[in-house]
Formats: sequence, structure tokens, C-alpha cells
Amino acid sequence: MNKKCNETKENSTQSCSYENHSDSYVIPEINVDDFQRFVEQQECNQEEHLRVYTIKTAEAIDGEIHQEGSAPNFKGDITTLSTCKHDMRKTLYKNHWKGGQKNLWIAGFATSELRKKGFSDSILLFLGRVEQIYETFYEAWNQIDENIRSEKNAKKFPLGDLYRPKRNLNDRSKKPNDYKICVNHSHKDNGFKEDVTTGLIFVFDSEKTFVFGPDGKEINDQKYFEDKTGLDGYLTERNRIDRYGRITNLGDFIDGIKGDEQA
Repeated sequence: MNKKCNETKENSTQSCSYENHSDSYVIPEINVDDFQRFVEQQECNQEEHLRVYTIKTAEAIDGEIHQEGSAPNFKGDITTLSTCKHDMRKTLYKNHWKGGQKNLWIAGFATSELRKKGFSDSILLFLGRVEQIYETFYEAWNQIDENIRSEKNAKKFPLGDLYRPKRNLNDRSKKPNDYKICVNHSHKDNGFKEDVTTGLIFVFDSEKTFVFGPDGKEINDQKYFEDKTGLDGYLTERNRIDRYGRITNLGDFIDGIKGDEQA
């Protein structure tokens, strides 16, 4: 239930933590009924690049999983990732998208801390194929449909992930003072400057995005990673997830899901 907020000109840096429960919202269900068919039929190229990471802003509230941060943003009919995970997004853009390999997938797991609140060890919250990457918020704001961006507007919503440009702005600008943010935004004190200077707004294909809603999708990713790397490798990989995301491919990930469901 995102609350609207007041604008501020403050800039800030670093992390993505946010603990204002009143601004959180229940993560919605998107294409859940199509997910099993997708897994069974493997409709896409299995070699497509996938990054897996942990969404630390997913929190359990009253038996449901809420998004308490701005990334990823599930509002406005399409999923976007344009705040947080700056290193991962920069790497994916430079090494894949800019080089013409527009075959990127991203998967987001809930933190294992949810286990203490009645959920399983690892919950897959979303899996999506990147459809478009914008280099600046100006570019994204002017090309994303108005109905969609209005639900993601960081000038109005504390968990919005699209920064509205001011008037007469150069379309390549990455200066924080050129964009609007509300006074109680989740990144006001811990990420706004880096968000804008980094740019890189990831927009996911609405038909190839799977979001698993209030209960999540229970998958034993520890077993999957241990099978691939051993326990020490698993622990190392989970640490690296915090910065770059775990590198794998779509086929191996789907095979891991199949194996878990058959166990």
C-alpha cells in the first residue's frame, strides 16, 4: 500500500535497506499458472544467461511476503529493476546487452531469514527475461508507458523506482540534481545518487516474467548449488550473490527446479 510522499533534492549513496512496513506491499502473482508449463517445455534457449541473487528487501508480514524496497519493482503491470544491484546491472549491460547478447534472465530469491518466520529455506520470488535496458532515467521516463511509470514514480511513492526528470534536461544526464525524489523515499539516504549516476533501468518481458506472490515458490537452491559446487562453493557463491549475482544459465536453473520438484 504505497504511500505518496513529498519531494526532496537530497542525494545519497550506498545500500538499499528500508524498514518502513507501512509503505510495503504484498508481492503480487504474475504468470504463476504459466510457470509449470514454462519449466516443462523449456520454451527458451537453455543457454541464455541467468543471474541469480537474493532480494534482501523481501520481508514476512502477517504470514505473507512483502516488498519493502524499490527493487525489483512489481508495480504498473511490468517488473523493473533500476535501483540496487548496481554492480550486477553494470556487468550485465557491459558484457552482454551492449555486445548484442540480448538474452538475459534474472532470478530473485528471498533471504533464508524468512525460514525463521515460517517459510522454507529458499523461496524463488521472481524469474524474468530482460526485454529492454535504458541507460538513463530520462530515457526510461520518456519511453515507458505513462500508465506504467505513474505506478513507479519515485517522486510520489517511497518504493518507486523511476526518477522523473526535471524540465529542459539533457537526455543523457546522470546528475542527481536533475531528477525528482520524494522526501521519505527508500533511497533518499542510501542510494539515490548511485541509482542516477549508474543509470541502467532493466525492464522485463511481461510474458516471460514469473512472480510468485504471497507464498513464493519454494525451491531448494542450497541443494542445487551444492550439487554444482560443493558446500564450500555454495557458501562462496551465496556471498558473491550480494554483489554480482550467481552466474548460471537458464537450462541448468530449470533442471534444478525440475530435480527439486521430483525429489
